[in-house]
Amino acid sequence: MPTIAWGSIGLIAGKIGGNFRQQTLGMTTGAFIIGFLSFFIFTPQLSMPTWIIGLISGLFWVLGQSMYFQSFYKIGVSKTVPMSTGLQLIVNTMIAVFAFQEWQTTGDYLIGSSAIILLVTGATFTAYQEEGKLMTSDKNNSYLKFLPLLISTIGFVLYTIIVRFGQVTYDVESTAVILPQAIGMLLGALCISKKKDLTEIKTRINIITGLTWGIGNLFMFIAMEKVGLATSFSLSQAGIVISTLGGIFILKEAKTKRELFLTVLGCFIIIIGGILLGIMK
Repeated sequence: MPTIAWGSIGLIAGKIGGNFRQQTLGMTTGAFIIGFLSFFIFTPQLSMPTWIIGLISGLFWVLGQSMYFQSFYKIGVSKTVPMSTGLQLIVNTMIAVFAFQEWQTTGDYLIGSSAIILLVTGATFTAYQEEGKLMTSDKNNSYLKFLPLLISTIGFVLYTIIVRFGQVTYDVESTAVILPQAIGMLLGALCISKKKDLTEIKTRINIITGLTWGIGNLFMFIAMEKVGLATSFSLSQAGIVISTLGGIFILKEAKTKRELFLTVLGCFIIIIGGILLGIMK
């Protein structure tokens, strides 16, 4: 479910349009609706640690998602998604290993290290851009284009890590954290939004993006509780095939033949790395 839902977000948001504030606010509104419904479906006990962890996690998510949308405009959906996926997989896995001891045996470290190498290689391939396409001004600002992506990665990593910390330390239930997290997301989105964004049609339509994301998020945390952070997050990222190829063929993002080949190859290398992390469980 996270694979299908999250893999479709870039395409849905790309088709709907709007600036990053409208996209973030619309998306958090949809996510809040899912969080509100999940509370009545699962009727979890909301302890103080659950509220604190959920709210903080939601605020970090807003940082990640708003920069993620900005990255769409800077470098495109087909480049943002696989690079973001690779970076998140690497950082989340390293924290899961060293902070939560999710790798135990020599085999875990052997397979896991191989997976990390594949992830780095895949992310590098998807970032490739032919020199001939770059204007002089683009060359001077090429690294700055990736700044929103790096900030986004930090936000997304902290959004998942803090929930995993709550599960390990305070026995926070996956279904219990969804509503507090959604409230934190909505509050964060309101803080970065302008008054006119509240009434824009693009904001309202982007609620569809949020509903899609919220469904994936719900199943992500259920999976995290059952099989751990490294496995659940790794397998959830296979949706890059949907978003990356969709960005090229549906959103018509320009690619040379060489860029297209390396982007597709990079996607599949990242998926192989993610599967290696997943089969360790």
